[in-house]
Amino acid sequence: MSYLAAHVLAQAIAGGSLSSRQVTRELLDRITSVGAPLNAVIELDAERALAAAASVDAQVAAGGPLGLLAGVPVTVKEAFAVAGLPTTAGLPELAGRRAAADAPAVAALRNAGAVILGTTNVPTLLADLQCDNLVYGRTTNPWDAGRSPGGSSGGSAAALAAGLSPLELGSDLGGSIRVPAAWCGVYGLRPSNGLISKRGHLPWPLDGLLEPAMSVAGPMARNVADLALAFQVLTGTTPGPALSPRFPRGLRVAVWTEAPGAPADQETRACLARARKALDEAGARTEDFIAPVPAEVALPLANRLVEAEICRSGPPGAGPRLQDHLADQEQQLRIAQAWDAAFELVDAVLCPAVPVAALPHDDRPRAQRSVLIDDVSYDHYALGAWSLLTSLPRLPSITFPAGRGEQTGLPIGLQLVGRYRADHDLLGLAATVDEVVDGWRAPPGW
Repeated sequence: MSYLAAHVLAQAIAGGSLSSRQVTRELLDRITSVGAPLNAVIELDAERALAAAASVDAQVAAGGPLGLLAGVPVTVKEAFAVAGLPTTAGLPELAGRRAAADAPAVAALRNAGAVILGTTNVPTLLADLQCDNLVYGRTTNPWDAGRSPGGSSGGSAAALAAGLSPLELGSDLGGSIRVPAAWCGVYGLRPSNGLISKRGHLPWPLDGLLEPAMSVAGPMARNVADLALAFQVLTGTTPGPALSPRFPRGLRVAVWTEAPGAPADQETRACLARARKALDEAGARTEDFIAPVPAEVALPLANRLVEAEICRSGPPGAGPRLQDHLADQEQQLRIAQAWDAAFELVDAVLCPAVPVAALPHDDRPRAQRSVLIDDVSYDHYALGAWSLLTSLPRLPSITFPAGRGEQTGLPIGLQLVGRYRADHDLLGLAATVDEVVDGWRAPPGW
């Protein structure tokens, strides 16, 4: 039961072979028993969840119309407003405040019949690729309690990997979906910008109307089909192409292995090479990828745009000059055009999601940390470089598990990147690629 896919649960509940209340009760029990040491789900809404599940069961019995996620338990990253639950982004001064209304993305899940179990842990102000704060404490990785699950959607990825939830609502600015998905061995969709609302998400005002220019909200799951189902719900779109894997013959995949400032260690490169070989043997056409814009240009620009978005919640005067910011936005659009031209020649780009497998917890401030990659020391911010390179042109990206590291035995995640606003197509391609690489498995002991 713990590891049933969301789309399987939806079908079983709608067909009456499973009750939503039974599934919800079992997951709530798992969260508070074997899942408790992970500290992944940090606020439960058990009473309302069970009531919502019972309501779905009554609808099924009466033969009434059902939403796409009717009766399916889900969890939500704590930075999103969930009516009646604390929304703190790990800040102690916000610990007593409860959200008055659901964020639009949360409301979309509820409107589709999803049962909100509770919220998952984040780092303070979402400003880390680890998962620790003074309100809720530290979340650990189900693969190794001494290692981080990633951040900022760290509790999200850990809950999925440990079978505490089948589906999660996460968010991503500089890798906050992709790094945790890779480190916990699950799947995450960073959608094209502008398709899923990110309003009602800290650290921006919960009642604000402005949508951010760089960051996105997106689903996380244990398979591509669940990402596709959640994407449909969150965007209110009609179903895309069928996700049944097709024979990959003729699929054009560009493999991106190197970019200045975006390293990848030996384990990650070996996993990428194995994935490429598997695609070649299945009939795909792979080729080396040369980015349309040098990383030396893209990364500084991406970092400036990230800083501009962060300053929305900072003190007055902390952001860039308006003239400079407009120039950066103009350059971002020109880079997006260059990437769009690149996709005339390929169907997707395959690259690392993060340079290394999950790292040990590190209590030092992020600015004081470094990471050793094949005996070379890098600034800790290099962990998000692959994410920034694909976020800058606003592209959809699916992170998926592609095997275990030969030295660490930990999950290695890769990104499959697609054309802007061709998210449905990318989901179909990801289902095909996922068939020929080493996909999801439960962490040992879970």
